[in-house]
Amino acid sequence: MFVRSWMTSPPVTVAPDVTLYEASLMMDRKRIRRLPVVENDELVGIITRSDVTASIGRGLKADDARRRLQEITVGKTMARKPLTVSPKDPLDVAAQIMLRKKISGLPVVDGGRLVGMLTESDVFYALCTILGFTQKGGRVVLSLQPNMDLIGQLQRAVGTMSVQGIVSYYNPESKAWEAVVRLRGRNPAPVVQ
Repeated sequence: MFVRSWMTSPPVTVAPDVTLYEASLMMDRKRIRRLPVVENDELVGIITRSDVTASIGRGLKADDARRRLQEITVGKTMARKPLTVSPKDPLDVAAQIMLRKKISGLPVVDGGRLVGMLTESDVFYALCTILGFTQKGGRVVLSLQPNMDLIGQLQRAVGTMSVQGIVSYYNPESKAWEAVVRLRGRNPAPVVQ
């Protein structure tokens, strides 16, 4: 699971000399919340919807706010030297950076060139796909104690049903490992053991 498989490519970009008004319109049209800022094919910053909103200030009338956005360029407002990831980075590493730094997107750079954008929506889509939420089939949740054999428990729980995928995680509440087993076929009610 690498960033390259889940990133949005090619990314929508903006130049630093574009006004915040134009950048805001671009975000609206493309239904995105952040734009990598590129100059001479090099990533020089990133601007977010929050940056645009903060640059207006509070209490301005709509016409005054629009005028202000038309006077300020992206280059004056953007965050310089944004955190980036490589398309070869594991997806979980990128997700951990986003969580730790409390950011919702990362430009993807390969050899100094911007090749994509990875957002929290991309990571969420990857999670849903990996967990099999988009596929038909049932689900069995096994709660395992540290000394229990996963494969043995799985064979007893699903019998001859066809297994599509397995994901396991440690549940701190129950202090046990849990395995979610996706089964092919129709959608029976989940079974918890």
